Amino acid sequence: MEKKQHEQSHTVKHITFFIIGCVTLFIVGSSLVSMIGKYRYVQKETSRLEEELADLAHKKQQVLSISEEIQSEEGRERYAREKFRVVKPGESLIVLSDEEKTIETPSSKKSFWDSFLEWFR
Repeated sequence: MEKKQHEQSHTVKHITFFIIGCVTLFIVGSSLVSMIGKYRYVQKETSRLEEELADLAHKKQQVLSISEEIQSEEGRERYAREKFRVVKPGESLIVLSDEEKTIETPSSKKSFWDSFLEWFR
């Protein structure tokens, strides 16, 4: 009988250690999964911030270039002409555009009925 009790207590100890091991493994696994998710987020955010930094460095270079250009009278005049389309008195400004504008005349407009009948032709 004492042997049977000893075996039962030994079995209970094994089950207890097994459960404690499983719970510990679950906690460590959950923490690891959480850390991997955070690591991936940090990597993506780092990439995004590096791109933003490069973009800001490019914009800074553009601003410095414009700043150097407008130090002279000719540079200020050229910048004002390009940016704000400023002209001197007596000058004219011609704007060329790549956009194609179409003008609809009343005769080129089709009525609803004509458009509807075109579906069946």
